Amino acid sequence: INSANTDFRRARNSFVDNKAQFLDLKTRLENCDSDSSVCESLRSRILIKGDEYVFNSVEMKINYLTRIRERIATAPELEDDDVQDMVLAIDDDIDELMELRELLGDVENQDRLREIANNLRGVWTGSRARGYYYGMILYSNRADSIVDRALYLERRIDGALAELQEAGIDVSEIGLDDDVEMFSQEIEFARLKIEEANGKLRSVENLEGDYLRENSYDARLDLLEAKDHLKEGTRILGDVLSDIRDYGIELENPEEGLEDQIYEVIEIVEESEENEE
Repeated sequence: INSANTDFRRARNSFVDNKAQFLDLKTRLENCDSDSSVCESLRSRILIKGDEYVFNSVEMKINYLTRIRERIATAPELEDDDVQDMVLAIDDDIDELMELRELLGDVENQDRLREIANNLRGVWTGSRARGYYYGMILYSNRADSIVDRALYLERRIDGALAELQEAGIDVSEIGLDDDVEMFSQEIEFARLKIEEANGKLRSVENLEGDYLRENSYDARLDLLEAKDHLKEGTRILGDVLSDIRDYGIELENPEEGLEDQIYEVIEIVEESEENEE
């Protein structure tokens, strides 16, 4: 996964650089005298730079899908059959992009380059939507598994509070029961939002292209709300565990790294929105 991250960032940086150079040449060509030698030189240069620009765009998209693929293939939260279906679909999309990449590198004229770029847009409409949708499924399942672990820990905390009560410590007096209640509420709010998102994702699974992506976006909003509740729940959890430890009871924290896990998937989703070119 780290290698895929590096490849994607490298491809994106190259794409951004080439896009800026291409647009600069395009502007200069639009403002030059069409019969001048300078204008003729710009036409030659813009074809070369346009070729590089489209090539980098394809590379970036391949690397973006590769990142999604690797995360899905190694996600313990997903069922094996689902992983296989998603990986096969992404492989098909990557193959299509690779076929287009083979056409680049020495494009003979602007019309041919424009044709390849149009084909790329058509392929990317479907593959981007699937990548976005699969990212939402991965995000949802990962958040769901975090909620499950939080509910398990909640039961452990209830047991710890019972131990404190038996030892003569009034947990309501020191505010622990209020903190645990707030933690429980945040986790429940997150669970409900994830449930809403899952319902929306199930309802759009047969859509394609922009329809799939646009309708998946509604689920993303629910998942972002769930993320906020999980973050707040984790913050409260840290305080609760610290207070419990102060009284000599040690509980492991299975939510360590929660923010890294959540943002790891959000990063991919947000980067998919940058891949509009």
